[in-house]
Amino acid sequence: MSAETSLTTWIMAIVVSGYILCQSNSYTARWIAYLIIAFTLIQLLEGLIWLSKDSRIRDMFTRLILVALMLQPLVNTWLAGRVSRTMKYIAYGYLLLFVYTIQYAFRDKRVWNSVRGENGHLVWKKGNQMIFDELSFIGAMYLLGVTVPMIFIPGNIKWLVLGVTLGTGLWSYYSYDKTGEFSSMWCLSAALLVPISLLATFKMSSSDMSNVRSIL
Repeated sequence: MSAETSLTTWIMAIVVSGYILCQSNSYTARWIAYLIIAFTLIQLLEGLIWLSKDSRIRDMFTRLILVALMLQPLVNTWLAGRVSRTMKYIAYGYLLLFVYTIQYAFRDKRVWNSVRGENGHLVWKKGNQMIFDELSFIGAMYLLGVTVPMIFIPGNIKWLVLGVTLGTGLWSYYSYDKTGEFSSMWCLSAALLVPISLLATFKMSSSDMSNVRSIL
């Protein structure tokens, strides 16, 4: 991994997502586009970390990575809340969790940093611990929030989105967890959602909006 890889991935994702949001009326495609923006925000932060040699800046961006991670389930549950009243209430819970994460990240007194792992991907650390250490509950809620709401994506393409998300997650875990690079690699592999979003744009009609309130 490098600044070039991270930033190129982010720019590609933003361009495609922006195109979809401007051109498509498909709720499914727009949902996936918003997910891509949320997931690849990590790539922007990692790119800036790769570029920075200042420990204070690396500390700040590593804290922001935790915040950006918890933005992902918040966005996902919020979108699902447009088609499910239950998910709407759950989204409020994730909003509170998101606010708590911001407070935790910026009140913690330890030095936060992202270091190069054995396989070239970043390892996010706070002091001598991994970023989710002491936060097992939040970690579990994160995993639920980025997967379960996908069941409510309109159309059968949701199974492809869910399969890619779970598949890349399991692959990243078994390949990179021992070196601490799992989270970074999983967020990078989320770029695979880009071609799926284009598929949804061209294959899904605007009829999937009929039972969905506008997300704007």
